[in-house]
Amino acid sequence: MKHRVFRYLVEEQGFTTFALEAPWSTGLVLNEYVLYGKGDPGELMREEFQSSYRIWNTREYLDLLRWMRAHNVRHPDRPVQFMGEDNGYAGPEPFDAVTDYVSAHHPELLPEFRRLYRELRPTGSVEETVNENMARPTVSPSRLPRRTGSPGSPRRCEG
Repeated sequence: MKHRVFRYLVEEQGFTTFALEAPWSTGLVLNEYVLYGKGDPGELMREEFQSSYRIWNTREYLDLLRWMRAHNVRHPDRPVQFMGEDNGYAGPEPFDAVTDYVSAHHPELLPEFRRLYRELRPTGSVEETVNENMARPTVSPSRLPRRTGSPGSPRRCEG
């Protein structure tokens, strides 16, 4: 049903983004397939839609992703995109994007970012990371800067 609705919205109403309650980093991974054909969509879905996100690992969403990719091949001037809009799990992709940017534009800060991300950047599968996070004791947001080793106020990078 969502596939048919989204197809109508794209073809008849000009919509360009499909947002799903899935991790933001999953959206980045699946969007690479939708935009550029990177990876096998079935394999990507099996890797990304684990734990509580397993409900999205269906034939309907696989068909939707394939349709989105085919649309982008046919209409490169008006591509559609896939977006995850849940922050329940952040895969390594957002962390890597930040460290890549810092490396290119502020290399002197890279060791500090790597140190801060050491315990934040996930290294396991979605399911492993979600299970680890659920097993951790709740930490007050006011204590998070100490936990990451930051003095409490983020340094601002211009550029």
